[in-house]
Amino acid sequence: MYIENKDGLLDGVQARIGWVSFSKSGRTIYYKGRSLITTGGRGIRGNFMDTETHEEFWVSGVKKRGSNVHPAELASMAIDDDAKEEYVRLRTGAQSTVQADVVAPHTLVTYGGKYEVPSIIYHGVPSGWSKAEILAAHKAMKGTYLLDGPEATEPGAHSWMIDRYAWLQYRATLCMVINGIAANDHSCIELGIRYIELRHIGSYSGFIRARMAEKLRRASLSKSQKSRLEQHFLKLLQNGEHTEEFRQYIKLWRSFVSEHTRQQVGHIMSSSRLQDRRNWLIGQLMPNNSSKPTPQSGAA
Repeated sequence: MYIENKDGLLDGVQARIGWVSFSKSGRTIYYKGRSLITTGGRGIRGNFMDTETHEEFWVSGVKKRGSNVHPAELASMAIDDDAKEEYVRLRTGAQSTVQADVVAPHTLVTYGGKYEVPSIIYHGVPSGWSKAEILAAHKAMKGTYLLDGPEATEPGAHSWMIDRYAWLQYRATLCMVINGIAANDHSCIELGIRYIELRHIGSYSGFIRARMAEKLRRASLSKSQKSRLEQHFLKLLQNGEHTEEFRQYIKLWRSFVSEHTRQQVGHIMSSSRLQDRRNWLIGQLMPNNSSKPTPQSGAA
């Protein structure tokens, strides 16, 4: 797991990747003599807290693509010696030799189809996106749209989720961000773009990204924001990641796509044998193009 001390250091660095064990309830994590209990969404910057020192920690699964450090933060990180071999296997996709009985039970079940996201991550709050962190970022950018509503208590989260309360607040706050985008609040617009760039694979994340993209079509985007979205969409195409929200991405993209980008899309798609898909995609990126059914061949 990735363990980051939000209030201090862990053996000389702010974050480490290493083995942890769980209590039977899953609400307490044990790491190097520390007992970390879930904050239930009430932490300021973390999702767990040391029961003795009261330092806040961010604990999450290890990402295959590399560092778990939030892009907006600078944190030193090290990998425990006994975890290095397994970390390499995770990054390279090699077969793990770790016995199932020493792996935390919440990491054995995966979600997200081909992405195989551990349950604790798929049903959790991504690093840097707790309600408190979203509100702090919005305030730092001098946003004016009111995001801080009443506590979310409605159904929609499984009772066995470790951070059920925190996840409900996270989802509700992102829904408020969507409303803020519709109101053309510049800070909400920036948060929406950051969330799309985050590419978090988790419960409700695709639906939220689709709603954000829908509202961003009518928002006032800067040249830099359009460029960032364009580069992100191109990267998704290159990686063959055409998840459901990509339909909304296309509608947003074609509102500012350049001829040069259309050529790039054609080049990327030319390596695929799905010629119909390529022609449809390029056609959809044409300005004022009416929506047509997606070809069956190669549908996302």
